[in-house]
Amino acid sequence: YKKAISLNPPKDVMARLYRGLALSQQRQMDFAGAVETWEAYAKASPEDPFVLEEAGDALLEAGRYEDANKMFGRLRSMKDIDPARALNASLRQAEVQRLQGNKDEALKIYDSALTEAGEASWLQREVRSRIERLFLSDDDLPGLAGYYRKQLTAKPGDLDAALRLSDILGELSRGDESLKVLQDAAAKAPDRKDVQ
Repeated sequence: YKKAISLNPPKDVMARLYRGLALSQQRQMDFAGAVETWEAYAKASPEDPFVLEEAGDALLEAGRYEDANKMFGRLRSMKDIDPARALNASLRQAEVQRLQGNKDEALKIYDSALTEAGEASWLQREVRSRIERLFLSDDDLPGLAGYYRKQLTAKPGDLDAALRLSDILGELSRGDESLKVLQDAAAKAPDRKDVQ
């Protein structure tokens, strides 16, 4: 792989060579070498979102959190990037923060991603799921309930947040509060059968 890369082949071949070299280094447990290869690959293809994404994931897997965060930041800031890919880069940055123990920073990124995702999209459901995992990893149901209360204060019409809050309050054995939240949501959405 290294010899083939040194021959400066066409760009599409170069991509396969870098990827193959990095993966073979990972299989041989040469994680430092693999990280160097992914970084060289990203440097050689600074405008290729696939490369930045793969390099960021490899750096994250190797525990190089700051480098992974930078790589995802570069991906996010690319011009003409697909909005879904930009959102995914944000989610990966939040994951980096979570792994470093920066729960508040991760939550801030997730909140921003939630706004970007748009209402009633599968992306919004994915972001909410990650937010919930962030709280549940600490077994913090009361904190998650508090988070959804804040969300409802900021956006009283967020029915999905209301439904999630109702479920969480139910899990906390606070049935009366859960029912009240559900009744409020039902009053705001008489046409939504799932809420009714």
